Amino acid sequence: MENDIFFKTVTGTSQGGIISPLLANIALDGMEEALGIEYRKWKMHGKYHYVNKSKYIMIRYADDFVVLCKSKEDAENIPNLLEDYLKERGLILSPEKTKITELKEGFDFLGYNIRSYQGSDREKVLIKPSKKSQDRYKDKVRYLSQYATSGNVEWFINSMNSLTTGTANYWKIGSSNKTFENMDNFVFNTLIRLIKKWYPTKSTGWAYKKHFMKSQDEKHNDNNVFTNPETGTQLIKMSWTGIKYHLCIKYKATPYDSEYDEYIEKIKFKSPFKCLFK
Repeated sequence: MENDIFFKTVTGTSQGGIISPLLANIALDGMEEALGIEYRKWKMHGKYHYVNKSKYIMIRYADDFVVLCKSKEDAENIPNLLEDYLKERGLILSPEKTKITELKEGFDFLGYNIRSYQGSDREKVLIKPSKKSQDRYKDKVRYLSQYATSGNVEWFINSMNSLTTGTANYWKIGSSNKTFENMDNFVFNTLIRLIKKWYPTKSTGWAYKKHFMKSQDEKHNDNNVFTNPETGTQLIKMSWTGIKYHLCIKYKATPYDSEYDEYIEKIKFKSPFKCLFK
């Protein structure tokens, strides 16, 4: 629909539509088998687990995927292994989006940067919000601040709280504590510039005392929380969000297979959050 005129769409799917990732999951089912990835039962501490003993490890979300391996030669062979598999589905790898890199150099995936860092005793792989993802959050803060005035503080706080909560919940599965602090500092500096603009005839100290108050939430011992003095509504800080790491769902568990009925029964009354996070 454009300018009240309906145009029939015969190809493609709408950007952001739920059907798009569903179709991608259907079309790309079986990619692990094309790469020769197999999972085998492995007994550890008296319990059986499924372990990938193959040359490759694949992580896929809809049509975005990463394949991990140990050597450059194996990495360069991946397009050859996937060529026939993708051709059957009328697909090809995008040359612009396909990248071969070492883990120590890192790569971006779904708003995160995955990279190995040399620690004091060993290398550590950390997953952090990517720079592009952080820049997008900052741009949205700047956009909201452009329309913030002393007369619509309530709207500004509510809009910022929605933005910060959503972003923090997405980032909280990684090593994001430092990023949360940096984003809070960025927002604080933005707020200082705002209140200076709102009250040009008043001192910064006066404006600060008017809008920065003690947190109403006893969990946060914070005396510098941006507040609407008329309503008491307060701005959430990103650093208040705790880090929650993902839990692995049992291998091939699905409610459509009776083999996993007992497992599904245990988790079906849990919220998705409790199923996925520690």
